[in-house]
Parts: sequence; structure tokens; C-alpha cells
Amino acid sequence: MNYFINLPSIATSADVRINDTSYTYINPLLECDSGSSISQGLNSFKNSLQSYVDELTESKKADFISIYFRDMNNGPWFGINENAEFYPASLLKVPIAMAYFEQFESNPGLLSQKITFTKSINQDVEYFKSSTIKLGQTYSIKDLISAMLVNSDNDALDLLVTNSAANNVDTRDTFKYLNVNISSDGMITVAQYSTFFRILFNASYLDYDDSEKLLSMLAESTFTQGLRAGVPANIPVAHKFGERWTYTDPEKELHDCGIIYYPNHPYLLCVMTKGTDLDDMASAISGISKFVYNEVNKQLN
Repeated sequence: MNYFINLPSIATSADVRINDTSYTYINPLLECDSGSSISQGLNSFKNSLQSYVDELTESKKADFISIYFRDMNNGPWFGINENAEFYPASLLKVPIAMAYFEQFESNPGLLSQKITFTKSINQDVEYFKSSTIKLGQTYSIKDLISAMLVNSDNDALDLLVTNSAANNVDTRDTFKYLNVNISSDGMITVAQYSTFFRILFNASYLDYDDSEKLLSMLAESTFTQGLRAGVPANIPVAHKFGERWTYTDPEKELHDCGIIYYPNHPYLLCVMTKGTDLDDMASAISGISKFVYNEVNKQLN
């Protein structure tokens, strides 16, 4: 993992993959070999995207924007403000799900275990709301993971975290194994967070079927105002968003990170933003997503 995380800001690799057509969301990596500098086309791509980001911040769609882009087949990537730190908020639901599935691989009965929802901890600090689990209902751990990823359900998250120790699930092990670090005050960068999606796509932490299952859940996300809004409806997007705000602090954060499955050429896009208006920030993320999609489409056609 140190090899991937410490790549220079712009690099290429020659990847050897299985290309098993029975899977939709993963493309397992067998071998990765570093290469030379990227083409001028990708360098130009970064420069034009930087200009667009500057327009968004100048128009106050967001105060600050950080981006990580990666070609998922061949490995070239670039970042814009990629070392800036943000509060991950609900983005952390992805490594929590990964930790549960990792434990499931040695405890096959784990995901079918039932938990009854008896007390809500939801404190009404969600701006982009979706459906939630219901008090008094009993859910399997697999159903709770799905609710946590698809609907970003905080009560499902709470039940999973509350029951994690009893099931030997420790998300810290996932971070440690993948060499992803959160700062002492709980912050992370786009480059660091993107590791989780790369690992799922490569099926190099969980087995093939479990990596595929988690990404298929993320492809059903009900949050459609960010990355999803920037690409055609027929293009799958496996992604997770996160929002952070309080009633007393005017500064808010909104993020959306995931894999856009452009035909035969999937790419990873992670956008983290700071600003004062969540709707404007969602519009900025969707605009970046559309800009990137159009650029990829132009370069491949």
C-alpha cells in the first residue's frame, strides 16, 4: 500500500488485471508496474479542471475544493489541493462496511445476525435526508450495512458500531492494514480516502464477491445531487457522500467520492468541499463531475 499512497502527483502504471466479465463493479488487480510520466493530454486535463475549480470558488459555489482523479484501468492520476484535510463525516461508513465484510469472511454467519432497533440517536443534523430504518424492527447486519451505504442511515451506523466489538469488528484494523491515516483531530485528504475505493475495485482487501457486493450497494446510493448528477443516467456510479455542519458554525463541508463506470474505462473521482451553502456545494460537485465526464469522453472518442 505504501507503493500506491506515495506515488508522485502524476504517474502512470501498467496494470495486469483479470478482466472477469462476470463482475460489474470490480476488476481485480494481479500486478502493477510503475511507468513513465503521463501524457500531455492528462496534464492539460488537470489544468483545465483547475481553471474550472477557480471559477467555482470565485463564484462562491464553494470556498475551497479538493479533487482526486484516477484512471482505474491503468493508474494515471492527478490531484487538485489533494493534500488538504477535511472531516470525512459519513464517508467513514465505507471502511466500517469493509471491516464488517472482512470479519464475515472468517465468520460466515455474521451478516445474517439479527439486531432489533430500539433507540434512535439521529440528532437531525442531516441536510440531504433519505429513508431510515424503523424503530421496533429487526434487521440483519447485511441489511444495516445496506441502509448505511445506500441511504447513509445514521441509526444503522449506530447499531453497527454498537455491535462491532461483540463481533470482533474493528475499523481501525482496516485503516491500519490499508495504511490510511486520519489526523489526530479526525481529518483526511481526498487522496487518502480514495484508497478505499481503489482497494474495493482491485478486490485486494476483501474477496471478489464481497468487493463486488459492497460496490453494488454503493451504486444504489440515494444521494443524486453530486457525482451522480454529472454523468448520464445509464452510467453506473458507485459512490458515498458525506456532509458536516452544525447550527453554530457557518462553515460546512460536503463530499462525494466514488467510481464512475465509463464503458471499458472506469475512473475514480473524489471531491471534497468547504463552504456555507450545501446546495451550492452539491452543485459544484455535480459540475465537476460533468466536467470530468465530458473530458474523459472527449479524450476517448
